[in-house]
Amino acid sequence: MVKPMLNKKQMQKRLKWAKQHGEWTAEDWQKVVFSDESRFCISFGDQGPRVWLRGGETYNHECVKRSVKFPQSVMVWGCMSARGVGKLCFLKKTVNAAVYQDVLETFLIPTVEEQFGEEDFIFQQDLAPAHAAKSTKDWFTRKQLEVLAWPANSPDLNVIENLWAIIKRKIRNRKPTKLDQLKQNIATAWEAVNWTMLKATRSTMLTPGASNNKVKYSRLAADDDGYIDLQFKRSPPKVPYKAIALAIFLFLIGSLLISFGALLLSGSIEVEHPDRTIPVIIIGVLVFLPGFYHLRIAYYASKGYRGYSFEDIPDFGD
Repeated sequence: MVKPMLNKKQMQKRLKWAKQHGEWTAEDWQKVVFSDESRFCISFGDQGPRVWLRGGETYNHECVKRSVKFPQSVMVWGCMSARGVGKLCFLKKTVNAAVYQDVLETFLIPTVEEQFGEEDFIFQQDLAPAHAAKSTKDWFTRKQLEVLAWPANSPDLNVIENLWAIIKRKIRNRKPTKLDQLKQNIATAWEAVNWTMLKATRSTMLTPGASNNKVKYSRLAADDDGYIDLQFKRSPPKVPYKAIALAIFLFLIGSLLISFGALLLSGSIEVEHPDRTIPVIIIGVLVFLPGFYHLRIAYYASKGYRGYSFEDIPDFGD
């Protein structure tokens, strides 16, 4: 990301902001709705391949890639929180205060109503002129929306910038040639954003229970062109193999006891007192349920389903 230079006053404000929010927990950040505009171009500028040139090869056609000086582009506005992405807006004209407020009314309000309902949330925006205009501030006051204080020239602090980077990388691989194709690719990539991608944007903010000392930072590879899907990633949770093995054992034993008890009760297997077989079924159910419950968690966690984690299964340790 290319970030504007900061003057001394802006540096001091960034430091103050960092100290004020340094103690925020993951639960605090999960209340924040991050937003921003981003420009998407059909030609992605200098983000393509690079070559080494020998002497005299400067104008060799094999070493030159054609580009468009003023490529077709589209500006979009989007927002995201730990609960998902919001409604995407394709901006058709210059964003002034009136246009921005209309975007918020049409796209932000339905998003937060869907994601948060009656719960409190905090809206994040940068200090673009349309965002900081007095009429926009009045709009937030009328809507009774809390806005997160934001330091100037600080796009690197905005989680959604990482999501834009991931989406641009995916679109670049599709190589759209027309503006309509570009818009369709953007919309498709945006709708395909899942929980894993949201966690990849900044796991310490969006992942419950995450702490800074558990975050591992990945170095950008040479072929990533400045983007990487998992810029920030946590160590994968330990798989509790012993607990899963016990769950399988309980599941199988419980199933056998229930089946055996049912056969005894139905008379398929002759016994002197069939009514006394009910305790066998009860014991089978009591053994079956915890096994089934933890196997279900293990299965969905292995498939990456949201809300399921191996950490939810008790581990007996080594």
